[in-house]
Amino acid sequence: MMYGVGILEIDSRLVRFGTGIPGNYQLLNSQQRNAAPDFRTRETIPPLPGLELSPYQNEKNNALKNDALQQFRAIKGKGNKRICIFKNLICFLKYDIDIALALVHNGGGDGLAVLPDILRDNKEVVMKAVANSLKALSFASEALQDDKEVVRRAIGGTGGSFKYASKALKLDRNFLKEICESYLAMKFMHPSLWNDRKFVIEIVRRNGLTLEFAPPELKYDKEIVVAAVLNNRKALYYASETLRADPDFVIKLLEINGVSLEFMNKSLKDNKKVVLAAVRSNAKNLQYASRSLQLDRAFLMEVVAQNGKASEYMPKSQADEEIVLEAVHYSLLEWLKV
Repeated sequence: MMYGVGILEIDSRLVRFGTGIPGNYQLLNSQQRNAAPDFRTRETIPPLPGLELSPYQNEKNNALKNDALQQFRAIKGKGNKRICIFKNLICFLKYDIDIALALVHNGGGDGLAVLPDILRDNKEVVMKAVANSLKALSFASEALQDDKEVVRRAIGGTGGSFKYASKALKLDRNFLKEICESYLAMKFMHPSLWNDRKFVIEIVRRNGLTLEFAPPELKYDKEIVVAAVLNNRKALYYASETLRADPDFVIKLLEINGVSLEFMNKSLKDNKKVVLAAVRSNAKNLQYASRSLQLDRAFLMEVVAQNGKASEYMPKSQADEEIVLEAVHYSLLEWLKV
């Protein structure tokens, strides 16, 4: 049995290796690759047939590995320092799964970019990387970019990582329904699906804020906008300006879901009929009315007659005794109803 560092002649080039694994795995021919270990598992990397490391070399390599792991653990925060350490490691350590996991740990997910291809196809390594970086999925193998479990982990709360998922997943209606709560993911839904009106209504019913990413023509669609607002009142902000400025449409929404005056067109914030309907629905809406209406005493009397709690949201200069009494009167009437 041959001990120590070996040398392989491949394509007239010499590739030095310390563990039986060439410095550049891609240079191996098919027969040599088949003889090499499967890097997609966590099994210990053995030497290639015909080579065996001496006890001294094994001890030395383990010492190098432990030293690298200690350096990784000592680094806090983002992974740029880890990447620098990794680039200076001896070749065989760059194929070690424990080293790879340490590299992508705690904010170092972008370190996936410098790993060998075979480790970017390792699910355990990629799962840890995508949990630590929004861009990590972009460095994963195509197979793992198409893996639902990996993509779910990458999406997390906001969904921005869905940008790097496979085209097949961006076209998968069932998967999109499942992840649409991470509303930013819908920004990267395949554009062709926006042509499926029935599917779009299903999506906005699950997460109204996805209306933000809809094509302009869909933001004029009253049924789609209503479906979105019923799920999330803030969705009105992403409707077309035409609908946001339509008093009849907005008042209907107020009756259905108490949408906030905050997200309506500016012109409606000076519309007495709309503001009164909005305050009747929720007293807080008075704070979003135009300044002129907030200083219109006659209008404020009418407002507190409809919702006495509105006195809490009007300018202090306007909350005189008469208005306060009207607010108290409203509260008493509400109490008597109970």
